[in-house]
Amino acid sequence: MAIDLERKSTTEKGYSDSLYEVRFVPVTERAEYQDGPIAAALAKLREGMGEKDFERYINQLLRINYDGKRLLLITKKEMHRTMLEGHYLAQICESFGTTQVRIVSQA
Repeated sequence: MAIDLERKSTTEKGYSDSLYEVRFVPVTERAEYQDGPIAAALAKLREGMGEKDFERYINQLLRINYDGKRLLLITKKEMHRTMLEGHYLAQICESFGTTQVRIVSQA
């Protein structure tokens, strides 16, 4: 039922009814990041970065993949990728307990 409502919203915008919108959900609100090592690492990272920068650069990520050893962060903006690599890489490595970090932008 919710998908039908979303599809109607794209039809009203002039798109095909086969398309639908999906609302962006911040990282800390997504079910897959609520428990386990990623949740613990995010809490530690929030504390280290501060609320403002965490919200701007981490909570807006498109995806986090972490297998306990390697970490992949996908961001929406190249500027955010640059800031994460340039200013926060050490904190990210420490929070996730890894040195194998890749940050990419999907711009």
